[in-house]
Amino acid sequence: VGLSDGRSVQTSRTPSSYVQNFLESFLSSAETILIKKPSGKIEPLKPGTLKQYANTLNKVRDFDKSRAHKTKFEELDLLFHERFISFLRNGQGLANETIAARVKDLKTISKHARRAGIVVNEEVFSREFFKPSDSSVYTYLTEEEIQRVYAYDFSNNVRLENTRDIFIIGLWTGLRISDFSRLSKENFKNG
Repeated sequence: VGLSDGRSVQTSRTPSSYVQNFLESFLSSAETILIKKPSGKIEPLKPGTLKQYANTLNKVRDFDKSRAHKTKFEELDLLFHERFISFLRNGQGLANETIAARVKDLKTISKHARRAGIVVNEEVFSREFFKPSDSSVYTYLTEEEIQRVYAYDFSNNVRLENTRDIFIIGLWTGLRISDFSRLSKENFKNG
């Protein structure tokens, strides 16, 4: 397994040239993999990164299953890129942002595979093997609109009144839903 600074860590087994198998092995030994940051600091892979790699592994499995063919690193060419993106977009209904994360992971894992001595198609490292993107649309409410929602009379429906209050708190805190859903009364101070 390779370090991000180019050094390799020797493993007892010969690494697999199949993307699925290499990713499985990579993830199973992830606690021993160290990454050199731009600052020069060397640290282990973060749990969030490992979760993203596991998501990529699942999408590669789904793609391979749909084709009844297991993908090798030497097959990561521009035709694979086109078919993989099409599968994720049309077959899985994923947004470009999610597809971009899977493509980015494939490029990174391909670097690790190449450092481990696996033959990797060089097209995976080209600019044409791109991460799709969208121009983001930022949807938000103005303070006036938030005030109108806040002032709306839901006194005849307790459920809507509570939903409105939760919505307003969410708007003003900007918390992700996963963080917001864990809030309790202890998190509120001075009203």
